[in-house]
Amino acid sequence: LTVAKAAAEASHQGKTRFLAAASHDLMQPLNAAKLFASALNERQQSMFNDEQMAQLANNLESSLNSAEQLISALIEISKLDAGNLTPRQQHFCAADLLNVLNKEFSALCADKDLQFRRVCSQATLYTDPIMLRRVLQNFLTNAIRYTETGGILLGCRQHKNSVEIQVWDTGFGIPEDRLDDIFEEFNRIETGAHSKTTGIGLGLAIAQRTARTLGLEIRVTSMEGKGSMFAIRVPRGQASAVARMEARPEVAAQQDLHQVRILVIDNDESILDGMQALLSQWGCEIITATSAADAINQLSHADDGQLPQLILADYHLDNDLLGTDAIHDVRAHLQNHVSAVVITADRTAAMKQEVKEAGFGLMHKPLRPAVLRKMINKYLKLN
Repeated sequence: LTVAKAAAEASHQGKTRFLAAASHDLMQPLNAAKLFASALNERQQSMFNDEQMAQLANNLESSLNSAEQLISALIEISKLDAGNLTPRQQHFCAADLLNVLNKEFSALCADKDLQFRRVCSQATLYTDPIMLRRVLQNFLTNAIRYTETGGILLGCRQHKNSVEIQVWDTGFGIPEDRLDDIFEEFNRIETGAHSKTTGIGLGLAIAQRTARTLGLEIRVTSMEGKGSMFAIRVPRGQASAVARMEARPEVAAQQDLHQVRILVIDNDESILDGMQALLSQWGCEIITATSAADAINQLSHADDGQLPQLILADYHLDNDLLGTDAIHDVRAHLQNHVSAVVITADRTAAMKQEVKEAGFGLMHKPLRPAVLRKMINKYLKLN
């Protein structure tokens, strides 16, 4: 039994490592594809304004977004299975979390002509607010997906030492004999009204694993044809220990990127081509390189001698070299502290800490064009 248990654990760990590695590698071509799709969409809008072509471009982006969601879910599952997510527990006000969810999901409900109600609470909670938000996002996403008429209710039920956050819907409901199955990965109800909906069957599996990581309990009740209620019970916190939230500065207006010179370093040629296509569409002047040495060589032989105004560098380069080191090497060659942003599919805490300590910006693959443009604007102002 001991040998069998050890073999099973080794097999599980191997599967988890493979899932994480495969998901990471899949992000590379997906990132390139999304860059090309965004460039195609923007070009047809500016040059052709063809309705049929616009629909094809939108369909392409939609399909790539679905693939991104699947891969992101696989990465999250692998992290939870490997125990690589450590909760950062803190005291916070339930109202702050509910307000964020209200802004996010009321618009989604409006798109389906569903009512969205939120019953706020001023209770103080104690857990990891980001991981708790992920659980509730999965509850709400499922509620909207499986509700055609009526509405969604987000609220709290008070207990002596805890608060139960509940999500109610007037959707299809779940057969009683399937209540346990819905938390298994890739397990969806494919009968009746459920068969008409789309989904990959990972949201509730992620919610369950996240709750277990937090040491919290999920509860579900449902009546087929009437609706469902998903809830998670959270310990109360201390109001006096709630950290004051600093006001976020207003986002600066988007500046014209025409003739802004950007150096892009990535060991994947397809991603370099995608960045070239997208950034050129915005009017940027692009220098693409596969390594620090390649970048320095091109900069040394540039005819105009102009310096790049921003460096965008992938974190993992060839030969075990890192993008952070490439940025330092280019800066040393230029003798100029050029602003820089690291782009990666890596989500490890060590990488994040290294990038933060170096003072670089950080973006995760696959890139979202709107977020990339905001990041470029932000770091151009630091020069």
